[in-house]
Amino acid sequence: MILLGHDDASAREEVVRYCETHHIRRVVVIAPERFLPMWELPVAHEVVAWADVIRYVFFYRLLQEIDGDTLVVVYECLRTQDRHDLTFNCVRHYLNRTQHRLIFQRLPIIDTIDDVMTLVDFDTDSRWKREAPRAEILRAVEWDVRERDLRFDAIEVETTAKERDAYAKQKRVLIDGIGLGDPHTIPRNLALVGGRAKARWAALRGGDGRRYLGRNARLGLAAVDTYETAARAHAPYTVMEFCHRFIDFSDVVTLTGQPSFPVLVSDFKVDRWYFDRFAAWAGRVRDAYAAIRG
Repeated sequence: MILLGHDDASAREEVVRYCETHHIRRVVVIAPERFLPMWELPVAHEVVAWADVIRYVFFYRLLQEIDGDTLVVVYECLRTQDRHDLTFNCVRHYLNRTQHRLIFQRLPIIDTIDDVMTLVDFDTDSRWKREAPRAEILRAVEWDVRERDLRFDAIEVETTAKERDAYAKQKRVLIDGIGLGDPHTIPRNLALVGGRAKARWAALRGGDGRRYLGRNARLGLAAVDTYETAARAHAPYTVMEFCHRFIDFSDVVTLTGQPSFPVLVSDFKVDRWYFDRFAAWAGRVRDAYAAIRG
C-alpha cells in the first residue's frame, strides 16, 4: 500500500495496525536522515538511514534477515527523479524479500507526475518499471491518500531606487557571463539581490512574530531559517526567498506539515518568476492527486 499525506504520528499508527493485523515479527524502516522516525513499536524493529541503504554492511545483512514475517516501511524516500537510482534499486531488493510493505510519502511528486511511478515500483515489485503513469496502472495500486493542498499567497514588497539599480547591474553581469552555462544560474543569483529588500521589510516588522525561510544566513536576521535548518517548532513560516529545487521545499512541507505559505514578493521580475514557478508546482501536486483518485 502507498500512503500519502500521513504525518509521523499517523504513520506510526498505520505501522502498528499492520503489525497486529498481519502478525509481523520484525519491522525494517528505511528513511532519509532528516526524517528518521523514532517510533515505539510492538515488535523488534530497525531504522536504516538513506545513506546506509547501499552500504554493503547493511545490504547483504538485510537481504539475509528480511523474510516473510518482516514488514518493510519505506518512509519519505522519494529523494530523486531518477527512477533507476542505485539506492532505489537496493530498496527494491529489500522489498522483494517480503510481501509486507508500506510506502509513506507526504507529497506524491518531486516535480512531475512521472515521480509517482517510483512509489508504484516500490509497492508492486517494479511490475511497470519501464512504463509511464497511466490511469489503469494507478487504479491497480492500493492507495491511502490524505491530500495536502499547497497554497502560496503573495505579499508585495516595494524596492528602493538603489535596490532596483543594483538589480539591473547584476542582471546585466549575469546575462553577459552566462555563455553556454546553466540558464537557471541567472534567476538563482538575481533572487539574492531581492533578498535585501525583503529583509528590510521583515526588519521593519520585527515584532510580529513571523519566522521566515531564506536561502542562507547572509541576511543576518535571527528570524530566518534556511531550508536546511527549518524546524517543526518554528512553523508556520513565511517564505522570504524560495529555494531553487522543489525537493527542498517539499522537505519543509514534510517536516512542518504546513500547507499554506505567505510569500514575500518584491517588484523584481525574478521574484514573480519564482512565485509563479512554485504556484505551478503546487498545481502539479494537485494534478497528481487527481490522477491517483482517477
